Amino acid sequence: MTRLLIPAAPTDLCDIPFGTHLHGLFYLPPEGEEKTLEPPDCPQQYVPAQNHVLLLEDDLSFHARRGRAWKIGKITLDGSGSGTLEAAVVPSGTAVVGLPESAAFTVPQQLTIDRSTRLWRGRESIEWEDLAPEAEWKSVKEGTKELAPTDMVVQLALAWHSNWQQLSFHVSDIWLDEESRQVAAKRQRQRHVRRERNYWLPGWVDHVDHQENIVTVTLFGGRDRSLFDAVRAEATPHGGMSVEPATKTLRSWHVNYGGHANGGVKEVKNLPDPPVGSGGLQLKVKVGELQEGFRPGRIVRVAPNSFGNPWPPPEWRARGLDD
Repeated sequence: MTRLLIPAAPTDLCDIPFGTHLHGLFYLPPEGEEKTLEPPDCPQQYVPAQNHVLLLEDDLSFHARRGRAWKIGKITLDGSGSGTLEAAVVPSGTAVVGLPESAAFTVPQQLTIDRSTRLWRGRESIEWEDLAPEAEWKSVKEGTKELAPTDMVVQLALAWHSNWQQLSFHVSDIWLDEESRQVAAKRQRQRHVRRERNYWLPGWVDHVDHQENIVTVTLFGGRDRSLFDAVRAEATPHGGMSVEPATKTLRSWHVNYGGHANGGVKEVKNLPDPPVGSGGLQLKVKVGELQEGFRPGRIVRVAPNSFGNPWPPPEWRARGLDD
């Protein structure tokens, strides 16, 4: 199950703005899935064999998890608010064990900025001119000013640049302090929790007891822990739980029409040492009727009764198990 973090909180692809610079952990397709994705129409040397992704992170999530940040050396602005920002990745003082190091961006980079770049301080958005008093901005030529050296240690989010082939980047967001980073993570986490409650939690079917109509499901990882806590709190033996067949893209179709299976929870188990991608929470649900999608290895979505019956938008719903 692919895990996405932006910024420093679980997310969905639809919450990631187009052009966001991402870091990924990729792997070779599982056996039988080699032709799941059509190769892009470009020279094969640009098509990596590892076309499945386990983890995607934006710059804030990637560097913060490794105890790193960006140190800004100089900011140059013209009269329109466009310019450049000189920065390099440095240790932030927080040691992180067990994560690979990277030499990327450890030398000063010239990054473009403009009025679309969002600067976050605390709970508010500020302008470039709010970074320092006017007297600290030095005029370098008519209509252009410079702030240097700043020695500010911040977190950046990089975005697509027209000269991307030369590894040039634009700065889309700057988080100036820890409070602004915590606020961004909290808001994204709340958006994620709302979506998962509406669309239900994905997992895969481990086993089906056709005589007792019991479906055993293990939830995927990458979800906020509060969602798992809600499942544990309500999935006590004989608690109510809904199960809905889904596709490999995690879409389903019966939820909004009430055609899902519902039943009592027979067992809740926390799996020891779950593999990568697993949430480690296994449920056994006795449903009133087994559906076609309830087969070992298939994907389903599950929810305690308090999550309700959502009405997802048409583009989210699937037309069949292989859609």
